[in-house]
This record gives sequence, structure tokens and C-alpha cells, in this order.
Amino acid sequence: MRRRFLTALGVTGWLLGQPSTLALHQVPIYGARDGDAPVLVSNADGQSPYTGIGRYLGRASCTAVFITPFRDGEDAAAAPAYALTNGHCPDFPGSNQVLLNQPPGRGQVTFNYFADTTRGQLVVPVTRSSYVSMKGQDIAVLELALRHDQLRARGIEPWPITDVRSDVSEPIAVVGAPGSSFLRLASSTSGTGMASCATLAPASHQAPPGRRRFRGARAR
Repeated sequence: MRRRFLTALGVTGWLLGQPSTLALHQVPIYGARDGDAPVLVSNADGQSPYTGIGRYLGRASCTAVFITPFRDGEDAAAAPAYALTNGHCPDFPGSNQVLLNQPPGRGQVTFNYFADTTRGQLVVPVTRSSYVSMKGQDIAVLELALRHDQLRARGIEPWPITDVRSDVSEPIAVVGAPGSSFLRLASSTSGTGMASCATLAPASHQAPPGRRRFRGARAR
């Protein structure tokens, strides 16, 4: 069996992770079971892979995910950090409208957004909305005030981009920051109504109990 992982963005069609170039790694699911209520995600040991999934507070309060849009071999040292969220969160464009490079940025993203790491949260202002649209895809790309390497140096890990799509009825997990809550994780199946997600690319389902193996991330 193969399993995918999702971050709850309310985004369809944007992909995170290059499975052909990423090594398989184990990702904790914190005891989540298919169909059960979402469980709180922990980072007390500082080892969680979900540090790059956070809470965006702008026009609306939404989940955001730190991404790495760079190809293999490209130098990201001096590049800005970018995060994906929903298009209706920083702005509310018309149904046929695309907004590009809108300064100044609105709001901030809080990373390391776990219930047990409130003192270690990292709040990063948004400098501009690089892309905002609800035309077919409810998506926004936010440029952050820190560089890509600066954010990683603070322990916040990004997800790369991929074009791998999940199959219908494929097992998935979903991570997001619903409402005013901290990060939570739910286990489900692709095509069962959890369409508002960003999906992590697949890897073999051969991990110790309570963990899954993955190799990247993408949006459904």
C-alpha cells in the first residue's frame, strides 16, 4: 500500500514535492485513524516535519505552508521565502481576476505552530502577495520577510514542488490549523470530501506503528 500526506490549505491543483529526487522519510501521524476526529500534532522533541505548516493571519485566518520552488542545483541562499495559502485569505479577487505582486503584504505567518511549542513559535511578516487568484484555483503565493535560508536556519522546513497527483481512494493524511486551533492531523482517503488540501507525494507504507513513510508534498 502507498500513502500520501496532505496539508489542509483549501487549495486544489498546486503541488508540493519532487518525489523522484527526495529520499523516503518517516512522518509521524500521532495515532490518527481513518475517519476519526483530527489529533493534535506535537513538536516537543523538536523533530516534527510539520514546522513549515503554519497559521496565516491576514484578511482571513488560514493554513499556510512554506514551500521551496527551486529546482535541484539552484541556489536558494539569497531567495525570498514563499508560502502558499488560499487566494481568499490575503485578498478577495473576482472570479476571473489574478492579482500579481501586490505590495505591501498583508498579515503574517506563524510557523512551528504546535500546541506544545507556543514559546517557540516564529512569526514572519508578509512583504507582498506575489500571486492571488480564485480563478479556477483558490490560491495565493506570499513572499515573506525572511529569506529562504534564514527561515530554514530557524528550524522551519519547506516542502518542494511536484506534479504527482493522488489516485481516487488512495489513503491520505491531512495537516492544518483549523479555526483558532493549533496544527491537527486527520487520516482519510483521497476523493472522500477532503478536497481542500495540499498533498505530500507518496512513499511505501512500511513504517513503524504510528508513523508513515513519505517523500515530498503536493496539493490536490
